[in-house]
Amino acid sequence: MALFDELPKSWLSSALVGIGAALVAPAVLPALGSGIRPLAKSVLRGGILAYDKARELVAEAGEDMSDLIAEVRSEMDAEHHAMEGGQGQRESPIITPADAHQEANKTST
Repeated sequence: MALFDELPKSWLSSALVGIGAALVAPAVLPALGSGIRPLAKSVLRGGILAYDKARELVAEAGEDMSDLIAEVRSEMDAEHHAMEGGQGQRESPIITPADAHQEANKTST
């Protein structure tokens, strides 16, 4: 194989590069570490600021949606009330377990 043909020629240079890297690493890594820490902190700071802003925007959008839903429900109630000619109170279209129990008691008695 071509990979193993060049092994005897290149293993010595590869070994020397590895040994050199192992000798230089203790001197270089602390310098890189001290330079990387401020960079990592600024990246984290930017991420936290972006997260806080996104959370604020989502909360505002949720409030706007709640307001819109309440407005539509109010309009629906007014329309329903007008269609009934102002007579009676509108019943909720949602049947709760208590409503079902009361309805069952009305029909059984």
